[in-house]
Amino acid sequence: MNRLEKLGTGKYKNIEFLCAAEQIQSLGAKTIIHDYPNTGARYVEFQGQVPNDFSLEITFAGLDFQEKFKRFKQLMEEGTPGKLYMPVFGLINNVIALSSPASADTTTIGQITMTVAFSVTIDKPAPTQSAVTEEDISDLKGTSLSDLKDKVKKNYIIPVGQSNISTIANDIVKMVTVISIAVGDDSMKTRIERNISKAVRNAENMSNLLLGENGVLSGQDADYNKYLSLKNTGNNLPIVMYEVRNDITTPFQNASITWANNSVERQQRNKNRLTMVNTMKIYALISMCYAACKKEYTTIDDVNTVVNDIMTIYNDLVLNNNYCQIVLDMQSTIDKIVNQTIGFLK
Repeated sequence: MNRLEKLGTGKYKNIEFLCAAEQIQSLGAKTIIHDYPNTGARYVEFQGQVPNDFSLEITFAGLDFQEKFKRFKQLMEEGTPGKLYMPVFGLINNVIALSSPASADTTTIGQITMTVAFSVTIDKPAPTQSAVTEEDISDLKGTSLSDLKDKVKKNYIIPVGQSNISTIANDIVKMVTVISIAVGDDSMKTRIERNISKAVRNAENMSNLLLGENGVLSGQDADYNKYLSLKNTGNNLPIVMYEVRNDITTPFQNASITWANNSVERQQRNKNRLTMVNTMKIYALISMCYAACKKEYTTIDDVNTVVNDIMTIYNDLVLNNNYCQIVLDMQSTIDKIVNQTIGFLK
């Protein structure tokens, strides 16, 4: 028995061929891997079942081998799906034969061999680049900031004692000073300072001071380009609010607890400082996600740079939050906008 007599018979759209090998290209789930920079943490995003793709080593032989090959070639060029039968894996419907090379060995007259890739298709339009739209991110940004306002009201502790009142007021002045310089709003400091004494004594007033209309954080929200690329360093596309966040946290010793927790007054002061700093970080991340989705990109490297910046901030905020309560309270909201932003960008 020669080699050809040992081969099984396959068929595509009623064109028979001999099949030397069959391979399923991939099995399991379709996933996207998100690796967090500077950490061993990873998020694996599930996106359903992988497409059914097959690879077959086929041979046309016999007296009519050339005619079979020509008909098979015509069917490939039509680009319409049909039935594929494989000796081992069996019958598969709605299959497209993808472009493949063919070879004829002059020492073996009467044979044409091919390694052909087949893919199962559906009777639907091709998928769009992303199921998430800019409008979705805009809506999510609004609900995320509303949630953040509520969490500030929940976590802010009304200061007891003049020392704590002065400390939180000074922290806000530092925040306003840095942001007003970064966004070029000289009037912000004067406008905000008028309301500080009232805000520090009331949780709702504090929430509005930070995130309400013309607030410390939201007051410069109209120009989203200000969150992207104050400095232009080629394709690195630095995110302005991340730089601003670092500047703001510097006077706060990078959000670390700066007083020993040996009195109720100091415990309160520490908790409020962490709430202020992390509110600013959360706001920066939410706004950055929306700004990143509004920006136009010219290369995939530009997109990947912004995605990596977002994940760096996420890593710093969520994975290294030192159990700050407002970060824990906002965890699911943060995860949702970050994941949907990455889905939009990718």
